[in-house]
Amino acid sequence: MQGMTPSNSPHISDKIDIRPDRISKNSLWIFLGLAGTASMYLVTIFFLTRYLGPEGFGLYSVALSLAGLFLPIADMGFDLHMTRTISANPQWLRQELSGTISAKLIFTIAFWFLTLFTAFLLGYSLVLIGYTALMGLSLSIGSMAQAFIGAIRALQKMRYESISLFAGRIVTMICILLMIALKSGLTLIMVAHITGSIAGFVFALYFLKSQIGKLDLRFALAGFMARFKGALPFGLTAIFVAVYFRIDTVMLSKIVEAGEVGLYNAAYNIVLASMILSTPIVVAVFPVLSSLYKTQREQANEVFRQGLKYSLIIALPLGTGTLLMANPAVRLAYGSEFSGSAVLLVILSGTIPLLFATNVLGNSLGAAGYQVRVAAVALFNALFNVALNLILIPRIGARGAAIATLSTEALGILQLLIMLRGIYSISILTDFLKICLGCAVSAAMFLLFKDSLGVWPAAALFATVYAALALSFRLVSISNIKDMLLPREAD
Repeated sequence: MQGMTPSNSPHISDKIDIRPDRISKNSLWIFLGLAGTASMYLVTIFFLTRYLGPEGFGLYSVALSLAGLFLPIADMGFDLHMTRTISANPQWLRQELSGTISAKLIFTIAFWFLTLFTAFLLGYSLVLIGYTALMGLSLSIGSMAQAFIGAIRALQKMRYESISLFAGRIVTMICILLMIALKSGLTLIMVAHITGSIAGFVFALYFLKSQIGKLDLRFALAGFMARFKGALPFGLTAIFVAVYFRIDTVMLSKIVEAGEVGLYNAAYNIVLASMILSTPIVVAVFPVLSSLYKTQREQANEVFRQGLKYSLIIALPLGTGTLLMANPAVRLAYGSEFSGSAVLLVILSGTIPLLFATNVLGNSLGAAGYQVRVAAVALFNALFNVALNLILIPRIGARGAAIATLSTEALGILQLLIMLRGIYSISILTDFLKICLGCAVSAAMFLLFKDSLGVWPAAALFATVYAALALSFRLVSISNIKDMLLPREAD
């Protein structure tokens, strides 16, 4: 940041409280926001899939996946770099925000045109290209809103982030449901997405201003190269991750019918929805590790260990439960027309604990300044995923894409564990074995009683047994729960 000086705004740093004892509180706020947005999303998908059917939902999924494939270019890592910089140096907030928004504006325009150009190259119909253009515009607006949310996150005011996300999603849901009631086509449904993105943008801007006052934003590219250099590893990681998260749908769209694409994405959406339980932990831990790692290594390591432990406490039973409940979950979420998604969800259920773990490991490495290592892992994963999809999709269709996704996540976590050596100490083997035992016992209870009780009461029994075992094994305690629900510090 040479050549730049911070503005005279000491009140900004006064508003930033970056301490490990705020993690549970901020995790709860993020969880509430994501749970709310996920609820709105599930309601939207519930009606949307039934309204569009597998073929129409397949077209919707292709537009979303193609735009999502290139979305990291709109951000290019600037948001995470800004959050990390502000967490360590609060006085740079206004300069970092102006520089980040200026850079993102350029990259966002490039993202939108690249998305359309790719749609033309793939030979999509003009109608599908139009859907992709509208979805790309919606994601562009959402990406710009993320710059304000990144600043809010650095301030550790996660409740405002949650409200902004929730507001955008509820506007999207209302507009889409209105379009369905009016029997509108996919074009107006895409416009509904744009409306929701604008709402989220406005709310994020408003709440950031409420915290720091006048933003004094300006188009400023001073220090761009230094900022770009710092952001690039985050951006490359996001690009590579997007490849193996989205390329399968794009490849499926060129090899199989739209209906099979819809079945695959219906299953995949359930897996991605589970990430609402991982993101709160990662979002709360990242700025804390960014501020502690260089100066208080032992404390940072404990924060990391706890973040990984609680992620696994949630992820392993969630993955096990998804495996056991794949068929009834698909029927409840999408209806009998999507019953073919159940076998895909069985395969993809194994990715849930892997996704949770890689989310924590990757972001913790980035917070410590080792994002280049994470980018290298993501690049290898992307190449592996594309190659495996090219082999499996022509042979077994959507099942091949599901197997490729599971294999890629397994490969990724092995690489990250190797990368962690000498940076963090994991030391959670005992807790991990307790979690596995809890899942095994709970699954046995489910299988034993599902025929006599029914699958949904048996699922409730699974959750109850696991919760009881988690408490008895001292994986969590009543005091942990009280600290989360009744934080000592007022927000």
